[in-house]
Amino acid sequence: MEESPQENRRPVWLVNDDAAQLMVQKRLLGRIAPEVRGFLSPLEALAEARQTEQSPYLVTDFQMPMMDGPELALQWCGLFPDSRVLIVSASEVPTTDLRRIDALPADSVRLLTSYRIAELSQAAELWLFSVDEQLRASGDRESEGECFEPSVLEKLAQLGGEEFARKTVDRFLRSAPEKLEGLRLASQIPDVPKIHSLAHSLKGSCGLVGALALARVADRLEQAAAERLEADWAALVLELEKAASEAFATLRRAYS
Repeated sequence: MEESPQENRRPVWLVNDDAAQLMVQKRLLGRIAPEVRGFLSPLEALAEARQTEQSPYLVTDFQMPMMDGPELALQWCGLFPDSRVLIVSASEVPTTDLRRIDALPADSVRLLTSYRIAELSQAAELWLFSVDEQLRASGDRESEGECFEPSVLEKLAQLGGEEFARKTVDRFLRSAPEKLEGLRLASQIPDVPKIHSLAHSLKGSCGLVGALALARVADRLEQAAAERLEADWAALVLELEKAASEAFATLRRAYS
C-alpha cells in the first residue's frame, strides 16, 4: 500500500483564543497533518508542550491575551529548537512587531499576514513540511543534477506576494553564510553536535527557497552527525560551500 505523505509528518499544535476560528483552522490543518491539537490558551499549550516527548510544529494566532504569538514562538523555540512556527495575522502588523519577529530564529519562525482563511493549509504545508518532502521527491532526479525547485519561490509569491518571497530569499542569503562559517569551524574540531544542529538548520532554510542541491549536502552532513559516523567533515563542508555558491548566485539572479 502506498504511504500517505501525512504519515511522515510531525503533529501540528494550533493556538487561537477564538473558538470559532480554532475550529475552522483545525479542520483545514487536518488536511495536511497527521494530528492537530487545538488550544484556546497559549499558556495551556506551553504547559502541555513541556510534558510531551514529541517535537510538534506550531501554528499560532498573532494577537492573543496573556501571551501573543511572537512571545509564544520565542518560548516554543526554546523548548523545541528543531521545530517550526507559523504565526498568522488576518491584518498587517506594526513595524515594532515586525522587528520582534525578525529577532526570532529565522529558520524556525515565519509570519503570514493579511491571509485568507482558505490559504492557511497551503501556507502551513509549505513552511512546515516543504524541505524533507522536496528531498524525497527529488531523489530520482538527483543524478540529473537538479539544483533548484523553482515552484517553491512561485508558491511563496502566490501566498504572500513578491515582497514576501523577496524577504524570504533575503533572510536566507543573510543567514546561510553564517551557518556555513559555523560548519566550517565545527568541522575542524570536529564538534559533531554543532555540525548536526547547523546542518539541520541550513537544510530547513534551503527548503524555503527550493535550494535542493545545497539541502542534499546539508542532509548528508546532518545524517552523518546524527549517526556519529567517521566522516570526512572537511570534504563535506567543501562540497557544501560549492553548492552554496551556486545557490546564492541563482537566487541573486532571480531577485536582482
